[in-house]
Amino acid sequence: MTTPRIEVFDRAAALPPAWDVAATGHVFLRRENLRVLEETNPCGQRYHLAVGPSPSIAVTYRHRLNLLSFGIGSFKLPVTIVGLPCSVSSPGYHLAPETRAALLQHLHEGRGVTVVLNADDVGMPPFAAGLTLPTHRLELRWKTFDDYLASMRSHYRYRAAKALALRARVAGILARVKFRACAQAWLLPTPRRYRPAGSRHPRASVVPSSFGRFPPTSPRSALRGVPSRSPRPCGTAIS
Repeated sequence: MTTPRIEVFDRAAALPPAWDVAATGHVFLRRENLRVLEETNPCGQRYHLAVGPSPSIAVTYRHRLNLLSFGIGSFKLPVTIVGLPCSVSSPGYHLAPETRAALLQHLHEGRGVTVVLNADDVGMPPFAAGLTLPTHRLELRWKTFDDYLASMRSHYRYRAAKALALRARVAGILARVKFRACAQAWLLPTPRRYRPAGSRHPRASVVPSSFGRFPPTSPRSALRGVPSRSPRPCGTAIS
């Protein structure tokens, strides 16, 4: 079995089409997004590609990491970060089974300290696993929100039900207010330049083609006699 070839690029514009093939399903790893990151946050990005039937890819950049961020003082160490130079929870790599080991070994042999951000839970040997930042995990033992409510004490369950009912009433009121405001806007007198010649009725109008018409599926029956001025309804009454 041949060892996959490792290619390293200094610019996202130089990446081959095989990179986007490996980045399928990882929107932040696509070439056009990496080019934007180079322009907005240049920090020595490098792009590593393990060539094979199923390629593996990784993005690295340089950063001076303060090891005492949550202590007293400052001790900054230049490190290589395997990740994306932006605040997202997505990893900066994609590892295919055929080329995974070759790319990880290549990254591990880099100079200095290398830190992999947002690593998967299955481990990434030869890297050691650990938590670089404070992490809190909430284990949910309820399958549905109703199960969560049922597990509460009666007092808290009553307060939660009351808050949910209030939220539903407020949402209904806001929807009705919005619907009435839109209906009133439709009922406003039409400007004179749009009225047919000889028409005396303040609401009789010729609607310009730019205003569009109601689609056949819209609830026009709720506003019979009102000239249509919008291509789509702007609200729904909730009772």
